[in-house]
Amino acid sequence: MKARLHRAPLAITSDGTMLANIVEVVSVEDLSAAIEQAAERGTLVFVGVPVSRAEATTILAHLDGAAAEAIAKVVGRQRRRRVTARRRRKTAS
Repeated sequence: MKARLHRAPLAITSDGTMLANIVEVVSVEDLSAAIEQAAERGTLVFVGVPVSRAEATTILAHLDGAAAEAIAKVVGRQRRRRVTARRRRKTAS
């Protein structure tokens, strides 16, 4: 099966970076030259492959769990700081 290039003009990464699809900037024939040029310039290159619906569901479930854990840690830390600050104010009074 022959590989095909996705024509979507952009992608958003999980860290919030917006990427322009290089296929929209250069011809398909010039793709490898464009990647080499990006490497020389030190710019980012993103090459992705689509995932199946089942794989996407699995990935999203893992991300959901990871996000919930991260939020619990951050919010828990914030709450502990507030409680500690209140206790300090009470004992200082």
